[in-house]
Amino acid sequence: MTNTFSMTANDLCTRAYRRLGILPAGGTATDDQFTQFLEVYNSMAAGLQADGINLFRQTQLSLSIPAGIGYAGNPYQGTGLVADFEEARWVITPAPQLYERPLGTFTYGDYMRLPNKLSQSTSGPSVICFDKQVSVSNFYFWPLPTFGGTCNMTVARLVNSIAAPADPLDFPISWLEGLSYIMSDRLMEDEGVAAADEVTAQRITERSVAFYAKYLNYDRPVSVMVRPFGKAGRSAIWRG
Repeated sequence: MTNTFSMTANDLCTRAYRRLGILPAGGTATDDQFTQFLEVYNSMAAGLQADGINLFRQTQLSLSIPAGIGYAGNPYQGTGLVADFEEARWVITPAPQLYERPLGTFTYGDYMRLPNKLSQSTSGPSVICFDKQVSVSNFYFWPLPTFGGTCNMTVARLVNSIAAPADPLDFPISWLEGLSYIMSDRLMEDEGVAAADEVTAQRITERSVAFYAKYLNYDRPVSVMVRPFGKAGRSAIWRG
C-alpha cells in the first residue's frame, strides 16, 4: 500500500478558486489571483500559532547556551521560528550516555520576580523562561550556567510560508481537504461570491469551520496534565 497524495501551493490555489466558481474546469489562476492566494494562505498559516500547539508543528530544539548568558537585559536569543514552548531539559551528561535534568518552567512574570537573577551555578540552571518576541525568541535561565551547556527542549515551530506555485504545503495529508475549504472561505468575499451566491457561501463556510474544528481536536495531545513545580507554598512563583 502507498499513500502518495500531496498538494503544492498551485494545486491548493486552483482547488480553492474552482470551488468558488472563479475558474472553469482545467483553468488555472492568473498571476494576480495567485498573489492574492499567497497573501491569504500565509496569513492563515501564521495565524495558526494563536490556536496553540499542533502535533505536526511539535519538534525538538537543541541550544548551546554560553556561560553567564540568559538573564534580563542579556537573554539567550534563539530562532524566531519558535512559536510556542512546552518543556526543557539541561544536559548533564552528553550522548551516548545522555542524561538530562528537567527544568521548571516560569512565566515571564515569575522570572522577573526573582530577586537574584544573576546567581550562577556550576551544575547549570533549574528554571527556564520563554519570552516570545516579534522576530526572536528570548530564553532566560536561573541560576545562570557558570560554564555554559546544552539545553534540549520541545517547542512548536511556525508553519512554513509559501512563495511559488511549486512550493509544498507545510501541513499533514489529513489537513489537505479541509485546507481547500478554509482557503475558499477566506477568498470568497474578495471575489464577491459571498454576495452573489449565498447558498454556496454558507456551505463553504460551514464546512470550513467544521474541518478546522476537527483538525484542532485531532491534532493535539490526548491529555493535559497539570503538575506543580518545586514545592508547595503560598509564594506566587510556585505552582500548586
